[in-house]
Amino acid sequence: MIHLNETESTSFVSLFDFTKPTSDEQDLQLTMVVCNDVFCDCGNVDLVAKHRGHIEPHFSVPLNVFGWKVCPDDTVVETNVEQYKDYENRFKEELTEAHWSLLRKKYYQHKHVHIQEAKPEDTIVTFPIEQLESRGLMMNLDDLFPAASFTVYHEGIEYLLFDAYCKNDACKCGDIAIEIVKVGDKEFESLNTYLYNYIKKEGEFESSANTQEVEQVINAFKAEQPRLDEMLRKRNKLMRQLYKPARIKYEEEQEIWTQEIAKRAAATPPSPKKIGRNDPCPCGSGKKYKKCCLNSGSGL
Repeated sequence: MIHLNETESTSFVSLFDFTKPTSDEQDLQLTMVVCNDVFCDCGNVDLVAKHRGHIEPHFSVPLNVFGWKVCPDDTVVETNVEQYKDYENRFKEELTEAHWSLLRKKYYQHKHVHIQEAKPEDTIVTFPIEQLESRGLMMNLDDLFPAASFTVYHEGIEYLLFDAYCKNDACKCGDIAIEIVKVGDKEFESLNTYLYNYIKKEGEFESSANTQEVEQVINAFKAEQPRLDEMLRKRNKLMRQLYKPARIKYEEEQEIWTQEIAKRAAATPPSPKKIGRNDPCPCGSGKKYKKCCLNSGSGL
């Protein structure tokens, strides 16, 4: 559950015409309920409004932060049925892009906290074969946790940041690669990749493409993450802790398979050697095979 601060709550509460006094309207506290499943990135949330000191919600509206829509009525848990339809319609009509951006930002903040707090021993993930075969390949964290990517808004434009880490537990390099993707109306555009080391606190762009734009995005990202290096270190540590047992299991399975292949090969009788026409006849007559047993029907 995520609490919206006073300013954020006001931006949503002001959308509604309440029948109660204004003082009660200002007393509403908004929270956003998001599931804690680190492997889920459905975008579904419940925006819940409660009067301070009350247990039951004044209203609850289910939303999808990706589809910019109010979810079907049967997913709603509300105590004020008469007013719900009005709230739903107001949401559909008056939620702005800024509102949806705030909801998505809060959604990902919640998911990131739970990803970073995931216990490796209780977390079952599947690594692609190419990653298991090579310790040296970097891997995006969102390949394991779909909601792991970052969202940055700069000058009204949405950007996605995908962070890739060294997964070798024997390596302590601190190197990561952050791909910066611009979200358009109909397509996604990869702008550049930021190569950063959270130990040295140094970074550079992989190429000179879109330099000014990506610098501004990275600066905005850093400004939103006051403890950036600690967060990146935790995410990298989680990646390595998950990879180590997966790699060991993969190597054990490969060894078992190699032994099984060798066992099957040893149990297979060798194919009989083909006798050439001019070879000595295996019957021991001293004649060539073609002049002895080749056509005798002896089966040699």
